[in-house]
Amino acid sequence: MNKAGLDLIKSFEGLRLKAYRCPAGVPTIGYGATGPDVRIGMIWTEGQCHARLVADVARFEQAVAKVLTVPASENQFAAMVSLAFNIGTGAFARSSVLRRHNARDCAGAADAFLLWNKGGGRVLPGLVRRRKAERDLYLTAETMPLPPDVPAAAPRHDELVQLPPPPPDIPRKAEPGPKTARGILAAALAIGMAVLGGIFGK
Repeated sequence: MNKAGLDLIKSFEGLRLKAYRCPAGVPTIGYGATGPDVRIGMIWTEGQCHARLVADVARFEQAVAKVLTVPASENQFAAMVSLAFNIGTGAFARSSVLRRHNARDCAGAADAFLLWNKGGGRVLPGLVRRRKAERDLYLTAETMPLPPDVPAAAPRHDELVQLPPPPPDIPRKAEPGPKTARGILAAALAIGMAVLGGIFGK
């Protein structure tokens, strides 16, 4: 789960460093942690509460991932894990949130979060706020960075950088040789030809 999802759970579960009985009479501590190891009167540090929350959330992550049949973004997944954490994995597996998400109906799945707002047959303001926060997180778009081995897209032809034309060739000073005037004259004199006004003869 990403940080946004974990922060959402923390904000609605609240932090209690001393174990207490929840409205259902279950010994609870930290961010809503329960279980045979939680006893009334025990005290945890904030670090212990955070570690327990991360461990508990990991179990719900596995349960949600197991019933997803289509991909989910990090925010969509975090929102669904938060819902499952609150209503239980069994209820989540039967929920219209999951059913609509697996049908690729993201708008319908988002609205279905809002249906889970009752406790004891009554609409509870706290659940109304939590479901809206989960819905908003589910709908929040995110930019996923490219993995390091995936190259960035090549620029379009109209984005290509226009390089300046290469500098004109700088003519080099001709070296005397058989194809230059001096070279031809030198060759003619070497074989004993007479040269007069540029006319060669022997």
